[in-house]
Amino acid sequence: MLKKVLFIIVFLCFASTSILANGKSVAALYYKDAQITLDGKIDEPIWDKAEVIKDFVVHKSSEVAVDKVEARVFNDGKFLYVAVKSFEKTADICSSDNDKNLWAGDVVELFFGSLTPEDDFRYQVAGSPNNGRFESYKDLNSWQSASSIGENFWSIEFKIPLEKLKFFNHTVKFNIGCYQKTINKQFVWSQTGNRFKGLERFGELILGDYNSAFTAKFPAFPDKQLNRAEYEKLCKQYSKPSWQIEVAPYLHDMTNSQITLSWKTYSPVEGRVLYREKGKKNFITVKSNLNHGVAAGVYRKHHAVLTNLEAGKTYEYQVQTLDSQSEKWQTYEDNLQSFTLPDTDKSNFSFVVFSDFHSSKQKLQKFMALPQTQQADFIVNLGDMIDYADFERDYYECIIAQQKEFAKNKPVYHIRGNHETYGYSPLSFFEVFPHHSGKSYYAFKYGKVFFIALDGGDDRPFPEMVNLAKEENLWLRELVKSEDFRNADSRVILCHMPVIMPSARHTKRMQMILQDVFIGEKPMAKADLYLAGHTHIASISQADSEQALVFGSNEQSMKIDKMPFPIICNGGPFKDGIEYSMLHVEKQEDSIKINIVLEDGTIIAKHEIKL
Repeated sequence: MLKKVLFIIVFLCFASTSILANGKSVAALYYKDAQITLDGKIDEPIWDKAEVIKDFVVHKSSEVAVDKVEARVFNDGKFLYVAVKSFEKTADICSSDNDKNLWAGDVVELFFGSLTPEDDFRYQVAGSPNNGRFESYKDLNSWQSASSIGENFWSIEFKIPLEKLKFFNHTVKFNIGCYQKTINKQFVWSQTGNRFKGLERFGELILGDYNSAFTAKFPAFPDKQLNRAEYEKLCKQYSKPSWQIEVAPYLHDMTNSQITLSWKTYSPVEGRVLYREKGKKNFITVKSNLNHGVAAGVYRKHHAVLTNLEAGKTYEYQVQTLDSQSEKWQTYEDNLQSFTLPDTDKSNFSFVVFSDFHSSKQKLQKFMALPQTQQADFIVNLGDMIDYADFERDYYECIIAQQKEFAKNKPVYHIRGNHETYGYSPLSFFEVFPHHSGKSYYAFKYGKVFFIALDGGDDRPFPEMVNLAKEENLWLRELVKSEDFRNADSRVILCHMPVIMPSARHTKRMQMILQDVFIGEKPMAKADLYLAGHTHIASISQADSEQALVFGSNEQSMKIDKMPFPIICNGGPFKDGIEYSMLHVEKQEDSIKINIVLEDGTIIAKHEIKL
């Protein structure tokens, strides 16, 4: 039945298009120069050619509305035409006298909408038997309707400009509601349950025929003219249900008392996390995207912040998403996953630092398989993990997909590099990896170590980035006064950009951020270690040294600005003789050991800091 292009199998593995919650569709076929007299009588020949809708149901019920409502749709290239008949005794037809009392009697409503971030909109028009009219945008002159009362029915015709509707892949979310006041029942085409205006449960209106809509969604071409039933069956076969999870849950943004759990579904739905302290019976439920006490709508990107956790405790969790058709919660995995918060006095642990992979997911895969990575307590992604922030999917494919097995039980800390500020979608970094502080820089404590994650941003002298550097400097001045900072046994700065290489743009940027806090004539505080990337040169510099030792390159050393703390830079591609690397850091009772490790596990440099 289908002619498939060669990459169909590959496409299906990554398809993010999903079927509507109830799978209903109807095509507004194209008829050029359609002749319509808008009088509500639905008696022109063109209506006999139009697609007919009869499968209405009673709102919030399984009852089928047999012979209660009928609708027809088509388009002429400029306007969408919709006709609806409400079957009831003529004596029972109730109508308001004017637009303000429209809802006091019988009414037909048309709903259109979209949940995609690019075309998010909701649009509603309505009419009554006495030609009362309503539009959600209060622009009654932009469309037309006319009603007519017949023998044991009343009918209405709508004429709506196509430019008012936002079609994606030839479709727009669509529903019809028909209220009969005498029997106090609302009939709907798409069953929406408790959410009468819930777009996620609407059907879809197709602009044109079923074949064009199907081909727009999938790289396959039907070899026959599809009807409605065949189209819906094929879409169900080729698509993922909206509630299914496309990107597996991943842990990040962990502190001594909270953690963020994120995932992505194929379509916007509600989500939640069930969690409990290990050994206890009852679960605590947290909705995703909870803000000001409410889960504000439905989303594809889900973020659930679990709070009031206790250091040193292990917690079990499950992720669930709502199937809006059955209104039942679906569990992502039957097996409980778990994570452990470190004790506040934890002295011995390890972590690995990645930077400058520039979308090389194959390289990252190799590093993720190393025993040092597998045994680490957490990961730090230190920026430039993607090449350009043009597409949000790069974060999922190049980072999360490679770290998902690790990140379902252990946290990953994400810090922005300069390449995450480039491209058409630079803010997508914070949509995929939001921090509870709402800022691009933050601090956290892991055991006895205090970590400061700084954002060097784009190192070019843009005013906005200069202002960000000044903002971070003010924040640091207050941060180093905190008890957590002062009571830590060591303090580690994490930033994509190092503060080395005299006159380099990144050095000037970091000097602005650190000035008079960690560097300068009278710094406020001391740092024990600075971990960075950006230069693509694996290097180690001692505190108060003007030379950095270089590894994996023909160079043996390079001149740097003298700093009061050791600086270790991870390597990267694009330099002659320099390979991808990672930093493996072991915190022990009285020292911090850092190894620079290649993809085969070879250690090319070591450094130890005595505390």
